Amino acid sequence: MAFDGLFTAAIVKELQQIKDGRISKIHQPNAQEVVLMVRAGRSNYKLLISAHPSYSRVQLTDETIANPAEPPMFCMVLRKHLEGGMIQSIRQSGNDRIISFDIRAKNEIGDEIHRELIVEVMGRHSNLLLIDRNEI
Repeated sequence: MAFDGLFTAAIVKELQQIKDGRISKIHQPNAQEVVLMVRAGRSNYKLLISAHPSYSRVQLTDETIANPAEPPMFCMVLRKHLEGGMIQSIRQSGNDRIISFDIRAKNEIGDEIHRELIVEVMGRHSNLLLIDRNEI
């Protein structure tokens, strides 16, 4: 099935069940995929975000995915900025294949910070971006 704007809208609607959930763990099983463990509504969810050139997607999964012994640098950056954070909103940009996760977390000294995790699901041009949304 083609991953177009209408399919992205359906995915965003399905992902609303993890809204207001807490990100408990972050894994990066390979260079193109990130798995966020989210606790929402007394349930645990695995959110798979893939930027694979042929199989890019965002989905909830129950599959167990093997992780490397040492996490890659991008995974460690995501852990630093997102682990323990709450997903405030999940939205699609217009009718594009772009999904944004607004996340409220705390930094090293306990101040509240706002981050945005943006997923562009565009085949071989897919991206996963972490944006700092704090006031300067």
